[in-house]
Amino acid sequence: VVSTLDKSFDFVYQLNAPVLFTPGAYTNNLSSVLAFYANYMIGMDYDTYGLEEGTKYLLKAQQIVNMAQSSGQAGWSSSGKINNRYWIIENILNAQFKGMRKCSYEYHRLGLDLASEDAKIGVSNVTKALVYLQQVHENKPGSANMKLFFVAKVDEIVNVYSEADNVNKQTIFNLVRRLDPSNIQKYQQILKQR
Repeated sequence: VVSTLDKSFDFVYQLNAPVLFTPGAYTNNLSSVLAFYANYMIGMDYDTYGLEEGTKYLLKAQQIVNMAQSSGQAGWSSSGKINNRYWIIENILNAQFKGMRKCSYEYHRLGLDLASEDAKIGVSNVTKALVYLQQVHENKPGSANMKLFFVAKVDEIVNVYSEADNVNKQTIFNLVRRLDPSNIQKYQQILKQR
């Protein structure tokens, strides 16, 4: 569900020292980053089981961001890069990204989970779910969350559509080439598998 490489992550660690995290307080960058990503990943995972079911954990991740902003460490501030921890959590909780969370739920629960019983219905539901990302893209093109989604899903999308009918293949190819043009070569494999 999540695949990321955080390049704004510096920390000091003394060998054999415990890594302690205190909710509601910033202790150090290492424990805060680990706690942030733990809550973010759990929240994103819960979103795949129920519509916005991960909100509790995403709000915990947002609280960690709010506490860490005063640390001066990279990755916690709104003035930083658009793909830092601040923007990742701000965007996913923003109403403009509701389509992304709806996509996550329907993609996994109504698409992939049902595909094992009926591949045609599963693929059709994955297609419907991915269409929700179009509105997110129009609201915030190039957002960190869209990039994170496609980093985690590009190969899976290609595999899902390997056996799909030509209408679904063409529909999804036209969509992903607009939403994730950096992976166009991978998506071209969908059309080659006819």
